[in-house]
Amino acid sequence: DEQWIFNLKVGSILHDIGKIGVRGAILCKPSALDPSERAEMCTHPAIGGRIVRALYGLNLEPMVRHHHERFDGTGYPSKLKGNAIPIGARILAAAELYDALTSVRPYRPAFSKEAALDALRDEKGKMLDPEISDILLEIMTTEVVKSREEVVRIAEDLSKNSEKRYPFLVGHCERVEDYAGKIAKALELSEDFIFWLREFGEGR
Repeated sequence: DEQWIFNLKVGSILHDIGKIGVRGAILCKPSALDPSERAEMCTHPAIGGRIVRALYGLNLEPMVRHHHERFDGTGYPSKLKGNAIPIGARILAAAELYDALTSVRPYRPAFSKEAALDALRDEKGKMLDPEISDILLEIMTTEVVKSREEVVRIAEDLSKNSEKRYPFLVGHCERVEDYAGKIAKALELSEDFIFWLREFGEGR
């Protein structure tokens, strides 16, 4: 329903809020974490769950607390398995994996889209719910998702010809390409994903 979709959107924004309880030196370390650092990093879902619990009228704690559980039961903090993992957390896990792999990290460059999609396939039934993984793969491999080049073209057209009609486009970014990049990211990881998950999550 609409409230479930809204909770998912807000949860996707706040899912890593618990990292405020993790030392910056760990978050920004340019190499692999040692066991003690890894243990501290693994506390962030539980910290985040406690934080969002205080948000009146929203039910974000299950998805925030459990978004690092794995479908095969080897995740954290509770080692939940399969459908015992809240549906919102399973969705966030798939979206976060793709986003993390295609983003630059202090210890590695960003993966290509193709390499990230291969990882989604490899993690089906292991880290990820197979059904959710299939939905995301379908979205990312169809024409529903606009290429960055097409989004740039659309944004340029809007900025040149529709400033009076769409004044919100003006002044938000210094360059059209920057704005288009934000649109592309939103298209890939929000609007289209939410559209498909609206169907998948009907009645949940």
